[in-house]
Amino acid sequence: MTKNEVTYDVFLSASTLDVGVAEVVRRSFESRGLTVFSALEMKAGVRFEDVIRSAMAEARIFVAILTRASMSSANFAVEFGAALAWGKFIYLLNAGISPRDMPAWLSHYRLAPISELDQVIDAILGAIEPLSEEQAVVLGEAYGAVGVASEQLSSRPSSLDQLTQRFNRRAGTSFSPERILQEVIRLRKRGDLPKLSRKTR
Repeated sequence: MTKNEVTYDVFLSASTLDVGVAEVVRRSFESRGLTVFSALEMKAGVRFEDVIRSAMAEARIFVAILTRASMSSANFAVEFGAALAWGKFIYLLNAGISPRDMPAWLSHYRLAPISELDQVIDAILGAIEPLSEEQAVVLGEAYGAVGVASEQLSSRPSSLDQLTQRFNRRAGTSFSPERILQEVIRLRKRGDLPKLSRKTR
C-alpha cells in the first residue's frame, strides 16, 4: 500500500443534479482542512460499489445535501442507510426542501439550512478526534495479533470484534467496532499497519 494515500473525513452525498451545490460544499469543507469523498467525482472505469463501501467505512462523518432531486434518489436511501448501519455522525444540509415537505423522521438527525454551512463545519471539526500516536501503536499491535487483513475485517465481524476488544482492553477505551475499522483503514492508507504473514491472513 502506498503511503500518504488520501483518507476521508467526510462522505458527501448529493444528487447528480446538484453538482454545483455539492462543489461549493466540498470546497468549503476542504478549505477548513477536511478531506471529502463524493461519488460525483468518481472516474469512469472504477468499481462503484467497492469505492463507495470503502469510503463509507473510512469516513467518520456523513453529510447529505437535501434537495428535491436527492430526496427522490435511490442512492440517497442506500447511502443514508449505510451511514446508519456504520454508526456515522450524520449531518443533513437543507438546500431547498420546505418544512412541510421535509419527512418527519429526518428531524431526529442534525439538520441545518445550507446557509449555516460554516456552523456545521465547526461542529464536524469538534466531533473528529484522531487517535493519539500511542493509540495508533496499540491498534497496530492488536491488528497484527488478530491477523486478519484490513480488507477482510468488514466481512468477518467476529474478527473485528476481537480486534476491538483487544484494542479497548490495551488502550483503556470503549471504541465501537465501526470506529476501529475506520482507524485500521486510515493506518493502512498511511502505510502504518504491520504486514501480516500469509498464514494469519
